[in-house]
Amino acid sequence: MLLGARFRHSGALEDIDHSIDALQRAISLLPDDYFDKSAYLNNIGISFSIRFDHQGKLADIEQAIDAQERAVKLALEDHADMPLYLSSLGNSFVRRFECHGNLADIERALTLQSRAVELTPNDHVSKPQYLNNLGASHFCHFEHFGELANIERAIRVQQHAVELVSDDHPKKPMYLSNLGVSFLSRFERCGELSDIDSAVDAQQRAVESTPDDHAHKPRCLDNLGSVLFTRFERLSKSVDMDGAIAAHQHALELTPDDHADKPRYLSNFANSVSHFERRGEKVTNVPSAINIQQRALKITPDDHADKPMYLNNLGSSFIDRFKCHGELADIQSAIDVQQQALELIPDEHANKPVILSNLGVSFKTRFKHCGDMSDFEHASSAYERAAKSMVGTPSVRYSAAVQWAHLCFEAPCLSSALNAYRIALELIPQVVWLGYGVQRRYEELSDLGDTVNAAAAVAISTGDTGLALEWLEEGRNIVWSQILHLRTPVDELYMKNTELAERLQMASRALANAAGRSSRKFNPSTELSRHKSLQDEVSEHHSLALEYSRILSEVRMLDGFENFLLPQKLNELARAAHNGPVAVINVHTTRCDALVLSLSGSVLLVPLSEFSYVTAKKLQSDLFSSLQRANFRDRKSRPVLIDRVAPIPFPSILANLWTLVVNPILSVLKDTFGLYKTDCGMPHITWCATGPLAFLPLHAAGSDDNSRLFNIVVSSYTPSLRALLKSEPGPDSANLSTPPTILAVSQPSTHGQKPLPNTIIEVESIQQCIADRVPFTWLNDKNATVAAVLTAMDAHNWVHLACHGGQNAKDRTKSAFFLHNGELELEALMQKSLKNAELAILSACQTATGDEMLPEEAVHLAAGMLTVGYQSVIATMWSIWDEDAPILVKALYSSLLGEGSFGRVDAAYALHDAVKHLRDKIGEEKFERWVPFVHFGM
Repeated sequence: MLLGARFRHSGALEDIDHSIDALQRAISLLPDDYFDKSAYLNNIGISFSIRFDHQGKLADIEQAIDAQERAVKLALEDHADMPLYLSSLGNSFVRRFECHGNLADIERALTLQSRAVELTPNDHVSKPQYLNNLGASHFCHFEHFGELANIERAIRVQQHAVELVSDDHPKKPMYLSNLGVSFLSRFERCGELSDIDSAVDAQQRAVESTPDDHAHKPRCLDNLGSVLFTRFERLSKSVDMDGAIAAHQHALELTPDDHADKPRYLSNFANSVSHFERRGEKVTNVPSAINIQQRALKITPDDHADKPMYLNNLGSSFIDRFKCHGELADIQSAIDVQQQALELIPDEHANKPVILSNLGVSFKTRFKHCGDMSDFEHASSAYERAAKSMVGTPSVRYSAAVQWAHLCFEAPCLSSALNAYRIALELIPQVVWLGYGVQRRYEELSDLGDTVNAAAAVAISTGDTGLALEWLEEGRNIVWSQILHLRTPVDELYMKNTELAERLQMASRALANAAGRSSRKFNPSTELSRHKSLQDEVSEHHSLALEYSRILSEVRMLDGFENFLLPQKLNELARAAHNGPVAVINVHTTRCDALVLSLSGSVLLVPLSEFSYVTAKKLQSDLFSSLQRANFRDRKSRPVLIDRVAPIPFPSILANLWTLVVNPILSVLKDTFGLYKTDCGMPHITWCATGPLAFLPLHAAGSDDNSRLFNIVVSSYTPSLRALLKSEPGPDSANLSTPPTILAVSQPSTHGQKPLPNTIIEVESIQQCIADRVPFTWLNDKNATVAAVLTAMDAHNWVHLACHGGQNAKDRTKSAFFLHNGELELEALMQKSLKNAELAILSACQTATGDEMLPEEAVHLAAGMLTVGYQSVIATMWSIWDEDAPILVKALYSSLLGEGSFGRVDAAYALHDAVKHLRDKIGEEKFERWVPFVHFGM
């Protein structure tokens, strides 16, 4: 025991060797019925485990397990040290699991350590240690299999361990450091900033409370360096990078060269240094990352559990150096060490996809420079294996799938590219997980790039237009689709299984509320309490998402519900064309096409050969710069030109849209099956554009009187086909002879905004059209509070909002209507579900603008109103003139509330007529004033 204690202080391996020899001699002299033999067996097991940690020899961990299993078997069930023996044996199973990846080992560890915790009262001196060990096992399970429930459990029990010990407890720094590692791991998976802040806070407290001569100080410093470096990668604050370098250097200074942890500290230090080298910089008086990593490998035996990742990191550094100097020998060196890493790591190990993906990068890099097809085959195989792996994080596997697709497309090998994109699209919902907050999901989507559009382009190139349409629907507007899923009626499920339906609805409501919840306001006395409050909220959200997923799995096991809430196939999507053809336009750098869906389920392909992604970006830029020059940012009395640059180029923008996009689609429609004629006479088409085209006014396309789209068809927009399916009229649709109930909201003077006196005239014009025929509520000025409007929306079929509106580019859920006492935010609207909602008229600005960073996600107020439950929404693409609104609104309501009908299905036609009336009154050349009015939905 004394030798073991001296080893823990000095790290000299001969001490642990002598300790094992002494214990073996003692055990051999003791009969099995000796009252304390279990303690000797447990102690030698711990010694074997310690030697394994330092030398990585598998025989040691096998002997540890053998001795500790005997200790548990010999001890009586109520023995005071039984929890100690159970927890120690669990630790050894964890160590063996980390080598072999055998699921039975980690499950056994969790069972043993959970039992140890259960047998130990909270006031027992060893309870924190057993909690810490259990947390480490949950962490290990998460690291290998990625089940978020385990990292949640790890954090929960590790926090409990920290709370049970005083600040001067000798093991508190270790508990804090382990908790910090778990926070870091969850951050790397989920991306919540509160997690990385909590990780840094825990590691800093661990370092500050550990003296330099303590054996654990280097490990605490190394962990602090790792979390600071990770936060630097996310936030790019130089203070974090400086802190990371300093912490890693201090850890190395305190660690002798023959210490078993030295290779790990060297490798982590090299990871930080490599960041500077990738940017062409160098850390003063520090060797290169390659030299540091080679030094780490030199002192690490081949059978050490960490060696594969040291080799992987070295390979990445060789590739970085190749990119700087172009020496092909560096690529070969990278391939050599990465292949060696693959040979050493078990197939079940969570890091295997990382190594495979990096090996793919190395082979792809050489293929691009040398053109050897064998390199292409090796790269493709590595990416495919990484993407199809059953272990590893979704983001790593998704990235591998996309890299594989890009490689195959460039080769070209379209069939393989198609398979790669299929896997990537299956992984996107896991990357953009329902357990994240809405804003966090949008942040993830902004990093996914144009994968969905690229996948659709490849599907079109292979002739599978149906698959292309399914993929575009599945991979676009992901967040809205997730929200809609939570609002899906479960009437049929109630008939099949009432208990399951009720559980699903409860989970859906709780998850919807958690997703839309604002960050709480805190007034804590310490940073730790602030972090803990945030962590409680994050953990609750994750738990709700996991429970929702479990219930969905149960539902899909029922007969007839196998595809419940799964992506819809073409035959189901065809119903979206119930009100006329839907033109889904895919814009990608490789090709641009329109996929026109008809009610029969046929998909008409219209190649837009003269149109390109570059052209779409140019038209978008022209439009944005023109609106900015004219100061069209807010609803106001009269936008004023802020410079005297060339006039707004609307005619050229609209002419190009006609020639390059709209006319080719209309021509093929007429030649193939013609446009639909409706009861209203003029045919109707719905546009669903992607990429930069989503920000352009297709409905106004045209170049002269004979080629104006508004003279040929009535146009609507939709953020997705699912939104149209949601608004499809059913057997219980409202009777057209029954008047709607209308809520009008006006804000002639809002604090901090320019006055809008014409909002009063606007609502008065609605009253004139109603003439006591329709139930009507008017909330004006001080009466139009956020709470009053939200409450009134529940009681009315239609809502008319005449006020300022704005889009929040930093937080999409904060886009809002500006009311008397605050902002009615999209976040608040998303938490509502209005069963009787029919029509929303948003006479405000920027209500259908969208976000340039998320072109495939309809993150605007109009889409939000569709999600809330409105079947039809009239909105604006940019700012409108205050004096134009009453003109358009009077014409709109005159059409909507015409004789014999109350506008339940005619909103698009009513807006078409109202815009014509405004256009005739102000002049067609005033494009910026009549073009922004658009219709979404049915």
